[in-house]
Amino acid sequence: MTLRIYDTAKRAKRVFEPQDPARITLYVCGPTVYNYAHIGNARPPIVFDVLRRVLARQYGANAIVYARNITDIEDKIIAAALETGEPIETITHKFAAIYNEDMAALNVAPPTIEPWATEHVPEMIEMIEKLVRKKYAYVGAQGVWFSVSSMPDYGKLSGRKPEDNEAGARVEVDTDKRDPADFALWKFAKPGEPEDAIWDSPWGRGRPGWHIECSAMAAKHLGKTIDIHGGGIDLQFPHHENELAQSECAHGEVMANYWMHNGFLDMGGEKMSKSLGNVVLIHDLLDTWPGEVLRFAMLSGHYRAPLDWNEDLLKQAKTTLDRVYGALRRVWEAEGGEARDTGVQRALEDDLNTPEALAELSRLASEANTAADRKDSVGMASARANLLAAGQLLGLVQSTPDAWFGIPEAILDTVVELRKKRELLRASKQWDDADRVKHEIKNLWVDVMDGPRTSLRYVADESKMREIFNSQFLEPKHAQFLNLDEYRSQFQNTPRNFRFDDVVEMYGKQIFLEYKVTNSWWALRDQIMHFKSSIDDVLWQPNSFFYLIFQFQGEDVREYLNSIWPTELEGARMGVGFLKGTGDLELISDPAHLMAG
Repeated sequence: MTLRIYDTAKRAKRVFEPQDPARITLYVCGPTVYNYAHIGNARPPIVFDVLRRVLARQYGANAIVYARNITDIEDKIIAAALETGEPIETITHKFAAIYNEDMAALNVAPPTIEPWATEHVPEMIEMIEKLVRKKYAYVGAQGVWFSVSSMPDYGKLSGRKPEDNEAGARVEVDTDKRDPADFALWKFAKPGEPEDAIWDSPWGRGRPGWHIECSAMAAKHLGKTIDIHGGGIDLQFPHHENELAQSECAHGEVMANYWMHNGFLDMGGEKMSKSLGNVVLIHDLLDTWPGEVLRFAMLSGHYRAPLDWNEDLLKQAKTTLDRVYGALRRVWEAEGGEARDTGVQRALEDDLNTPEALAELSRLASEANTAADRKDSVGMASARANLLAAGQLLGLVQSTPDAWFGIPEAILDTVVELRKKRELLRASKQWDDADRVKHEIKNLWVDVMDGPRTSLRYVADESKMREIFNSQFLEPKHAQFLNLDEYRSQFQNTPRNFRFDDVVEMYGKQIFLEYKVTNSWWALRDQIMHFKSSIDDVLWQPNSFFYLIFQFQGEDVREYLNSIWPTELEGARMGVGFLKGTGDLELISDPAHLMAG
């Protein structure tokens, strides 16, 4: 295997040669945790997760030391704390947890090391002291500044000159600086800043600058010289340029032997950014799309090129993955095959050429279908092994076919066992018993599709939820669905824009219905809390009640629910239940009152 990667610093594709094949060091700039991450923020972790997988294939997983930091002190975090009144730690830990949940949903493996900036302030102070002592930095009235002019080759990473440094982008413009391009190493505390954003230092109370954080954390955990430093192209200048300057001036050694940068994610031809107001949150996308679809879409373009993010891209990704999983389902039982060196690996070795690798994945799916058509058991086993090995490199095809096609984990084992039982009954021509098992499966909202091999499909969609509601709570002679548009128009101008899917009248009472589908614990939480807030706008009506069904595909939420329920909403107690052992959640205001005649 010969891995070639594009080195931003050298402006060329280079063969990767580690310092020590037994310890390959990789540092990637992580999130600033003050809000939800948008999908553009997911590109670096996905790209470098693939790189990590490729490196692990050659050198072994234990040889890869991958650090991705958490920036938990920064101007935007302080602003969020001042705005909300919450402690900084509360904000940062909340959004770091959400970020890591989002990454897990995208099949991004956790880093080997996840250093938090606030836990490394002593190391930052030590590095600043060294820079001041070596006269690469100076103390001003408002902080400690790195002197860009003291480094003759400043700008070698980005190719930009010091005068190109922009105002903003976390680089303070201040008359305290000797040169406008100088940047902060230490910022003195300002009046009104929270105490949890202030540390003691030899120069005065304050906090570290953004750039020094990564320099100190990378050096502590990976060494003065690391193999690969990665991040988004937006970080190349000034962040990475300044990281490089600080590190090399402090240590007298090259900071990184290879620099890698991924391109922007675009929305309608514009860079996705919070400042432009065109962000799409990972958190929200995961409510609609499986994480693998988002990952596939992200990998459909070369990592160094801009990628236009749109609905069509996601639909195509879902279609292709359905085809791959459909092929895998046909060879799923054919175990024992050995994976060969496929074009997926060769494509990834060429500077992570993921478009070519995905094309090869589709070709492997075609091979699987051909082998299944021919009933070639050896070919089927080989095809299965190749698909799984290729998926492992890409971080795709990480689910089982049955789970991919929608069967929740809560019932998956049960459904699979029932299917096996039914197939044995059919093989022995016990048709009545087989039909009874089929009925058991359908009672779990799973459709049974007979063919050469029985396949399953989860069908707990909105229409099924309506059916459940009707069967459990409504009697046709007592209830009717009302004109939805008429009711929706009544609430469209409310402060929180109350949303619902149906309105039903029962015993003269208005019942507002909402059907939700989610696979994220945090999304579920937010949806419930949003609904709680929104319902305040309509529960003033004495005859108004609500009923929700959340189709939830994720971990157990009972512990969380026990912590927030029961809750009083305008005097109406909220009832909570779980439907049919699926893990799906139902909420209803005052069930006993609702059913009263």
